[in-house]
Amino acid sequence: NYYAASTSVREELCIDNGTGKDDIEIGTGKLKLIYSRSEGKLSHYVNTRSSIKASLKQSYSFYAGFDGTTGLQASGAYIFRPNGTYPIGAQKQNITVLRGTIYDEVHQKINNWIYQVNLGMYLKDEKRELSVLVDRSVGGSSIVDGELELMLHRRLLYDDGKGVAEALNETVCVGNDCRGLAVQGKYYLRMDSLGEGAKWRRSYGQEIYSPLLLAFTEQDGNKGTNFQVSKFSGMDSTYSLPDNVALLTLQELEDGKVLLRLAHLYENGEDKDLSVMTSVELKKLFAKRKITNVSEMSLSANQGRAEMEKKRLVWKIEGSKNDTEPTGQRGGPVDPHKLVVELAPMEIRTFIVTVGNTLARRLVSSDLSR
Repeated sequence: NYYAASTSVREELCIDNGTGKDDIEIGTGKLKLIYSRSEGKLSHYVNTRSSIKASLKQSYSFYAGFDGTTGLQASGAYIFRPNGTYPIGAQKQNITVLRGTIYDEVHQKINNWIYQVNLGMYLKDEKRELSVLVDRSVGGSSIVDGELELMLHRRLLYDDGKGVAEALNETVCVGNDCRGLAVQGKYYLRMDSLGEGAKWRRSYGQEIYSPLLLAFTEQDGNKGTNFQVSKFSGMDSTYSLPDNVALLTLQELEDGKVLLRLAHLYENGEDKDLSVMTSVELKKLFAKRKITNVSEMSLSANQGRAEMEKKRLVWKIEGSKNDTEPTGQRGGPVDPHKLVVELAPMEIRTFIVTVGNTLARRLVSSDLSR
């Protein structure tokens, strides 16, 4: 919990908008970004903590959409079809740097973006990994080795004939002045040594996907020192979820039942320490109430797991010696006495947990992440 109050000191930003040496250094700690003033682009990434220094270039381009005038498919809401093979490079953009006491900002005016990766993407070579996380669904590709391409926004003047019956042309109008919709987002970039990037992508990615909920209230300034924040946690104060587990859903149902959904964040082989079988202790997760029953459900919780398994199709695989479907690693059944849930890499398990009747009054129905 934090207590925030205004101060009598007014902070001012130092604005650098075009003079001085060519290299612009951003960051006062161990992580620094170097921008080239003459090119208007990011040029180097420096992390003294991990001893990584690399040439890193950033550029913005756009594709002209195909209009379909020759009888072929036009580019539209569902069809991405450029009018040409190569992207059109944007003009050089001037850089404005705002330097503050907490962090620095680099401002560039970028026009004519395109649109479409849910969380992030990365590439790697023999020594390093470059990761980019996004704050919304965009499009991404790596057409050329060593490059990542993100499709940030799309604006088109022709319909693609796929049912929308209008062009993908979002505008903002003030009176009769209509302009293309401006898109603002956040993209998180990081370089790591080979094999170390997954920890950041998975852990920080969860913070982006499911950020903390901030709650505010008013307080008399003269009584600020006596401010008390009421707090409740149903979890054992000495217990925390494993670093490779996310609590996806904790939702109140009826009759003292709670919908619980747990996920293993890592793939097989993604991280040497965290891509392993892990477990969650339900007794400590619901430490304030006694668990009377745990039923595993299908992923969508509309039927029991055991009932679903009875309906599963058994495939005969051509060329297989035993003609049985290969099975991946999965967590075992939950012991009704130990109440420990096992999770294999990339496994998601859903449960209906029955607890004491009063717990439901104190749980908030929400999607949560550690």
